[in-house]
Order: sequence, then structure tokens, then C-alpha cells
Amino acid sequence: MALRAKPVVVAGRTYYRGRGFTLDAESEADYKVQLEDAFERRPIDVSSARRFAHLLLFRYLHRIPVVRQRPRNLPLLDAGECDLLAPDRDPAFEHLVAAIARGMDFVTTERQPAGRRSRD
Repeated sequence: MALRAKPVVVAGRTYYRGRGFTLDAESEADYKVQLEDAFERRPIDVSSARRFAHLLLFRYLHRIPVVRQRPRNLPLLDAGECDLLAPDRDPAFEHLVAAIARGMDFVTTERQPAGRRSRD
């Protein structure tokens, strides 16, 4: 909805909460206030929502060979794809593994402080 310039009221601890394109409720009373505000509000600026969607869909989400994630279930492993883990088969996957191994942010490849991950 945010990508369509519609106000979004968030009551839960979602991954897109606090990113600047949602109305974030902190309590039941605040939810009612935010909901009223959403009905009276002009359409929102979608630039933050677009940037977030781009990062999420095109920079952060990557297919990992051998692993099949299933919603609300343990992942499945497909041993038939082991050859996809070989060097030079998938540069994006190799970049991801190298960034994790070096403690660097995958998108910017800047070193992150120990125990902290980038939220951008």
C-alpha cells in the first residue's frame, strides 16, 4: 500500500516498521490515533517505500543454492544442487559468502561493528 501512496498503520514488529513510510502504533490507544490519522492524511511520499522495496527485492533477497526456505517450516536441502556451490558458478552468492565471512555489510561491503548489522 505504501508503494501506492496509501497510508499504512503498523501495529506489529514488522521488518518495515520505522522505515519512514508507515504510521507506527506503540499502543492500543496510539493505534486508534494512527488509524484516524491515516483516514485524514493526504497520500504519503512513496520515495522511502520505493527505496526500501528496491533494497529488499533486488539487493537483500538472494537465492541460496541447495537451500529451499519454506514459510513457517524448516528449510529443505537439495543435494542435487551442490555443484552450484562451486567457485565461479554464482558471483552474487560468492560475494554474499565473502561479506559474511569478513563481517561486512553485503550491500555496501563496509565493515560493520561486531555484533551489529546494518538496517538500511
